[in-house]
Amino acid sequence: MIVALTIYGFVLMMLSVMLVRGYASYVLVSHQVDVQEGLRVAMDKMSSGICRAQAGNVHIADNGQQITFTDGQGKTGGYRLDETNRQVEQKFEPNWLPVASNISALSFVLDNSDVVTISASGSAKGWTPASHIVLTTKVYVSVP
Repeated sequence: MIVALTIYGFVLMMLSVMLVRGYASYVLVSHQVDVQEGLRVAMDKMSSGICRAQAGNVHIADNGQQITFTDGQGKTGGYRLDETNRQVEQKFEPNWLPVASNISALSFVLDNSDVVTISASGSAKGWTPASHIVLTTKVYVSVP
């Protein structure tokens, strides 16, 4: 009887270990999907907004973490990183509104006054630096 209870306890312990590891893996993957989704949304919004900017009316500030521009209709737009809340924000006169979360770094580089390179990285809180997800794209601005 004692042998059977010992074996039963050992089997239950192994099952619970497998269950906990499976749940931890599920949580990690779901956080990774959230981060990837946020990065894709941010990159899509920024790319479509910046491509409407007029060359010569694009300004990068805040060590490359903020971009402002004027489009062909004279509207001012922009994007920046809110490091405190880990969000990309879009400028709607006069306010900045969040676009995507879990963004840990954002940079804009203006090449030849008509190409903007956007690089964004994201991670869930508590991730190691090696597990950051990075997306980069180049956007051509409108020629006046």
